[in-house]
Amino acid sequence: LKTCREAMQLAKQYFGIPLVLSPENLSSPDLDELSGMTYLSYFMKVDSPGYKATLGWIRGQVPQQNVKNFQSCWNDGTTLTALVKKLGGDVPKVNNNDHEAVINAGQSKQVIGHGLIGTKVMSYKRRD
Repeated sequence: LKTCREAMQLAKQYFGIPLVLSPENLSSPDLDELSGMTYLSYFMKVDSPGYKATLGWIRGQVPQQNVKNFQSCWNDGTTLTALVKKLGGDVPKVNNNDHEAVINAGQSKQVIGHGLIGTKVMSYKRRD
């Protein structure tokens, strides 16, 4: 709890992340997913520490893609395909010379649908 409190205070002080949860709630095993995701989302806003760190990691994984953001740089599917391949995944019906298959929006859905990058991280369960 002490470490959580200190980390949240540092996030507020250095990164401007608001304390939308108490350290007690954030460190609780009963934390509801929506509250946890809300707090963590502050770290992923454009130009936030998490955004920059994740973008840096992506750039390190696929430097040939020249990724500048999480919006337009992903539109044609080539960055997604490069990342999946870099991480050892298989991209169905796509080869290095066939960019038409990658550009097809259905291809990206197929990649995610096969679970190649669509690993379930969190689930949502309505609590009334």
